[in-house]
Amino acid sequence: ESRKGTKSRRELHALLSGKGLDSLLIEEVLEECCSGEDTEAAIQNLLRRKRFDPEDSTVKERQKMYAFLARKGFRTYSLNGGMLGYKGRNLIGQKR
Repeated sequence: ESRKGTKSRRELHALLSGKGLDSLLIEEVLEECCSGEDTEAAIQNLLRRKRFDPEDSTVKERQKMYAFLARKGFRTYSLNGGMLGYKGRNLIGQKR
């Protein structure tokens, strides 16, 4: 629960699997504590920590941020949803 604000569900699953927990137990726990809103909040939290501003960023900077979040384990549909709520713009800079 303490890490859900900065880590994707996939990253949490990998972390717990590495500690030797059963995959079914991990899925059960993640279902209880992690929802789609948590994923969007985690994306927005990471964007805030990186001081990312979609309004002042170039296409290259937006692509870099998208790649960073994808490497953190966030899925494409989650990235688009999380970016929509961040400063009223999505990753490619289109207004809501």
